[in-house]
Amino acid sequence: MYYHWWLLRIPVILFLPSILYGLEIIFLIFTFIFLHLNLGLKSILNDYLHNKKTKVFLLSLIRTCSFEFIRCVLEFLI
Repeated sequence: MYYHWWLLRIPVILFLPSILYGLEIIFLIFTFIFLHLNLGLKSILNDYLHNKKTKVFLLSLIRTCSFEFIRCVLEFLI
């Protein structure tokens, strides 16, 4: 009769380390998405924009948005 209680608790105990592993994978995926997005937008701006003021403004906007993206991801993970 008491073994039923243990049979319900053991899978939960074994599942706990996999939650941490899943969070690491999510963090790694978000990091690569962020890096790919940031580098892609910067290369597009450098290749196709020739006005210096517009390019500097948009590069600073990308940097600001990247900080906001990092903040949102950290809020999601924490």
